[in-house]
Formats: sequence, structure tokens, C-alpha cells
Amino acid sequence: MTTSVDATLIATIVQEVLQQLSALPVKPHLYVWGEVEDEGSMNKLTQAIGQRYELTVLSSLQKDLDVKKESDIIFLNCDQDLIVRGALGLTDTAKSKALAEALHQGLQPTLFLSYEDSFKFNGNSAYKAYLHNQKSRLEAFGVSCTTMEQWLHEQQETKVSSSTAVYDAPLLTERAVEAFTEQTLLLAPGTIVTPLARDAARRKEITLSRT
Repeated sequence: MTTSVDATLIATIVQEVLQQLSALPVKPHLYVWGEVEDEGSMNKLTQAIGQRYELTVLSSLQKDLDVKKESDIIFLNCDQDLIVRGALGLTDTAKSKALAEALHQGLQPTLFLSYEDSFKFNGNSAYKAYLHNQKSRLEAFGVSCTTMEQWLHEQQETKVSSSTAVYDAPLLTERAVEAFTEQTLLLAPGTIVTPLARDAARRKEITLSRT
């Protein structure tokens, strides 16, 4: 028995699938530069934000820094050595070379200082001023110097402030709901919600609302 296939129907189904795929949220890419001794910091970072980003770990094992445009890159456990080398444009260590390459590629790196009170010490005021000047020079290049704790705190605030997402595709599926991390989904008036999508939203405690 031969079954005829409606080419128009197939084209409609393919178009609908493509629309669904394009409507799925895409996680931003985050590159993290760390070495073996940074394993503890790496695990902490991964547990805290692993669901929000596509993480790629980099290290001195990479010969060249090959990253996607408009991505973020974090350098773990940075001390004054990297601050000064980076500000002076030195590339004689793997880490300082990677920092320079990130800046050359137009990225805005974030340096996690290795201790919370970095550059907040008493002593030779001229030397302290020199280190602060190097840090300010790096920041003028687009580098952010902070601590992991402060960065994670800012990420949490951003997550809270962006807890609502807009979904305007014609069909909301279970897969689409599973990809969202927001607390509320604003649906277009004509969007059809499948039963499995409603179950997934209920399970993830996501509120479905109409725009």
C-alpha cells in the first residue's frame, strides 16, 4: 500500500520545528581561565552559575585563545603579578598572554582577585599608589577587577531582575519550558500551550501569563 505524502504539510511542519528551535533561549557563553590549583574556585563557580551559562574551561594547555565573539571570559585567582603584567602589555606568562589576546579580540575580561582585600593593604604609600594605577589602567582597557563573591552577588541580582521572559512562538512545548530559567513566561495571545508544557511549568514553578 502506497501512502501519498503532502509536500505542503511537510514544509509546514519543518517550518514550525525551525520556529520552535529559534524560540528556545540561548545560554550566553562564558570562558573561564583556570589551572589545576584553581579547582576549588572552578567547582564553586560551576555550581553557582553553571545552569545560566555555557561554560568552557581554558588553561595554559591552550596554545592560542580561540573564543566566540561577544562572550565573557573570567580569569580565576588573579594577583598583582597579572595586574601589572596586563597593564604593561606583557605576555611572558600563559595567563598574561591569554589576557592580552582576550583584549585584542575585543572582549572585556573579568579578573577574580585572589584575596578579598586585594590592594587594600597598609605600607609603602607610593607602592600602593603604583599598584592602584596599574589596576586603573587595566580597567580603562575594559577589564573588570573584582572578587568571585562580589561577581556572584551581582549575577544573583541580575537573575532576580530578569526573572520574566517573553515567548512569542505559536506553540509552547515541554522542551521550550525546560530551557527557561525565569520565574514567569509572558506568552503571546495566540500561543498554544501543550499539556506537557503546562506540566513542566508547574514542576519548575514557572508562571505562564499572557501579554
